[in-house]
Amino acid sequence: MSANLRAGITLMEIVLVVAIFLVLFAVVLPVGVGFYRQYLLTAERDNLVAVLRRARSQAMSNYGQSNQGVSFQTSQYVIFRGASYAARLSDYDLVVPHSAGITLNASSSEIVFQALDGSANVSGTIGLSGGATSINININGEGRIDW
Repeated sequence: MSANLRAGITLMEIVLVVAIFLVLFAVVLPVGVGFYRQYLLTAERDNLVAVLRRARSQAMSNYGQSNQGVSFQTSQYVIFRGASYAARLSDYDLVVPHSAGITLNASSSEIVFQALDGSANVSGTIGLSGGATSINININGEGRIDW
């Protein structure tokens, strides 16, 4: 009968296993969060590059016989048709949302690509940051987009 009483798991063993799991969780959690933040930043960079390329491609193909541009707003990018966001044809706006946890830092609130040649009215760097990491996207005067 005493052999049957010793066959169970003691409270000390359960506490030890839970403590091991907590230590593993505390070590793995920051690494997982870092990977997730980097994934969000990379995905937002890819999203912004796609938006910029679309606007430039439309300008180079003379879509609508007009310049094409991108306006950077608080929670979205707007691809617009016209010489500037203020003078755009709003019926043709294409709104693309962006991630809330990512901060955008650009020298201008909009970039306009010229019809047919795709040159940009603004050259410089667009910075995306999320947490401790950041990624830059460069646009030169010819409209070339590098990241």
